[in-house]
Amino acid sequence: MTPSELRSKIAALRQAANGLDAPEKASRLQDVAILETDIHGMALDDIVRRLSRIDLPSQTQVDDLIAEAGDAANAHGQRVRCFDRALALLKAAMGMAG
Repeated sequence: MTPSELRSKIAALRQAANGLDAPEKASRLQDVAILETDIHGMALDDIVRRLSRIDLPSQTQVDDLIAEAGDAANAHGQRVRCFDRALALLKAAMGMAG
């Protein structure tokens, strides 16, 4: 059952309770309100249960991954600088030959 279907059924219950006589109406409206509160509580419990199943990395693991990313960026920068030097040497050698 989707949340909108559930809201629709609660609205139908509330509407049916509104059609009752005064003493019964108050009791049934209270029952509908309690049901609605219980459903919201179940939804929150389900969310908490689902969130607890998510395996998130620890702060240490995140810090290690950030450090590794920094190291990778530095290594890439070194490769680019070495490539630039090799290209400059190659251009200089070609300039001498030509």
